[in-house]
Amino acid sequence: MGHMILTVPQPGHLHQLDFNGAPAERTGLIVKGKLNDNDMSVLRRYIQSDEFREYLETVDLSDVTGISRIPEQMFSRCRRLKEVLLPAVPIVLGSQAFAYSPELSLVGTEQITGIEAFDCFAFCEHLPGMNFAAAETAGSFSFRKTVFKGSVLFSRLKTLSSYIFQDAVIGGDLVLPEVTCCAEDAFFGAAVFGKIDLPNCTEMKYGVFNELRMLQSLRLTSEQEIALNYRTFSEHSCMKNTVLYLHPNKKNSVRDRYWGGVLWKEILFEES
Repeated sequence: MGHMILTVPQPGHLHQLDFNGAPAERTGLIVKGKLNDNDMSVLRRYIQSDEFREYLETVDLSDVTGISRIPEQMFSRCRRLKEVLLPAVPIVLGSQAFAYSPELSLVGTEQITGIEAFDCFAFCEHLPGMNFAAAETAGSFSFRKTVFKGSVLFSRLKTLSSYIFQDAVIGGDLVLPEVTCCAEDAFFGAAVFGKIDLPNCTEMKYGVFNELRMLQSLRLTSEQEIALNYRTFSEHSCMKNTVLYLHPNKKNSVRDRYWGGVLWKEILFEES
């Protein structure tokens, strides 16, 4: 595999570097130096050029400084892209930053502080389990039709945006320890092969689990009252195959495996 190394001498000078070379020599891209927003725009145009996008397999930005955002669509529609190493600085991902790159399997996520709305990882089909340890925001449709092979953790996220996991597949658990509110249709059409862990969630809007395809268990173990919309668990959600965990103080609200207006496979009680 050929690597192209671009070392930027100072911010704003990426456009002066030589981007020439045969496509076979450009399957890997390594960028070093201090960049600015103009440099990132130049780099995005280069990556998104028809010729280069077809061959790109790896991108290493781990030695880049001076930036705080990955532009929208920067790595989208790169059909062979497998690995992206992000800078070791707080970073925000623009909309569709990785969308429609089906082979993407590894992205350094621990330093991501925010994910802008609309399709950031849409149609990525080979993502591993991912730890978004620093992310405090994640916009609507961020993971539309995204496939995760393992578990997904958001350590700091407080609110789940609408349709954030629309039609997503999560091979393990979805752990959301700080989320207090789930917006409408947050899990529309999703399939979660493990559990969804929402120990501090106290508000669930309309249709949060609409058209849910699979969910092994759901933990809603907050000691506080949980405000539900009358369609939070719609008739299209097959909760009869899902184990529900509630705080023991909710026992009086359970009748014959019914809670929230729907029938569950089993309802167990557990402190958060």
